[in-house]
Amino acid sequence: MSWEPRCDLYGDLLGNKMIARFGSSRFRAQDLAGLAISPDDRLVACGTRYGVVIWKATTGKMLFEAGSRRINTLAFSPSGAELLSAGKSGVIRLWGMAEGRTVGSLKVQGGDVLAVAFSQDGQRFVSGGGGAEKGNRWGRLWDVETNEVIADLKGAQQDIGSVAFSDDDRFVAIASDQKLRLYDGKTGAPGPELHAPSRVVGVDFGAEGAVYGVCEGGEAVRFPLPDENPTIVDLKVGLCSVATSPTGSMVAVGAEDGTFFLLRNLDLGQMRRVVAHNSPLTDVIWSGDGRALLTLSRGGTGPRLWAPETGNRIIKGEGHEGPAQAVCASDDGSVVVTMGADDRLILWDDEGR
Repeated sequence: MSWEPRCDLYGDLLGNKMIARFGSSRFRAQDLAGLAISPDDRLVACGTRYGVVIWKATTGKMLFEAGSRRINTLAFSPSGAELLSAGKSGVIRLWGMAEGRTVGSLKVQGGDVLAVAFSQDGQRFVSGGGGAEKGNRWGRLWDVETNEVIADLKGAQQDIGSVAFSDDDRFVAIASDQKLRLYDGKTGAPGPELHAPSRVVGVDFGAEGAVYGVCEGGEAVRFPLPDENPTIVDLKVGLCSVATSPTGSMVAVGAEDGTFFLLRNLDLGQMRRVVAHNSPLTDVIWSGDGRALLTLSRGGTGPRLWAPETGNRIIKGEGHEGPAQAVCASDDGSVVVTMGADDRLILWDDEGR
């Protein structure tokens, strides 16, 4: 049987393991920054220096492009009906996917927006950011329907680069300086605080209700809620990302040396350490069923998919002409999108095709 090269709908040659390439000569989106995929896998959103671009995932067709200031971060609502974009000069926009336009525009006083996240019910979202002045390091809880601030989430002394809602929306967590701060997920009222040994750079909630954080000094922390004694372990290497498994049994932690750790959720005991890349990890993402783990680094290597039970690599994705800069996955883990320094998006499936 002869092998025939695979091409996309527009005749562009597809590399090994690719489904589609967005951002080729026909789809190029200049100076990409920020990436998200809708929960139903239908839409891919990316931010650019000039605004937001929405693509149809199945065909690579651009649905709409809208001007805005430079984008730092994007997030789809749980229903996929809305998209948050945020970036320079403290501007947050809410986009309606059905309307193809903004349905809300919010101005945060001073600084840049660095992180946003929707509540699980889609009724609220949290934002975090920073700036040169102390007063610009803020977190805020917003009402989606009214576009009004519910509460200022005060206390951060450094830029806020990671925010998250708990699975039941009871809590909001913010990572900044040497504290992991919790707030009421509906009112924004201050809650428990965990003092960490070094700056907290990543945060995620576990299925069992605990909140996990990682610190740039190498410490991983587990904070059982509502206010029990924390567990802190020193992994002896700078950490940069954290993700809890959907089953709640494991925690994946990305490190500055290109490795990732798999830890037991209850005591943060080390199950496995895997050499994944040759440069610092930027992302660790679980598949929806918890049977695979996706990693991405700052270097020139593409995404890699791993079997957590064995630490074996399933897929080594290559295809960008230069470093892959961001990655996101659908909720069920069946679709993965990477964004590269070559201003291209590549869509992959969970079998590496």
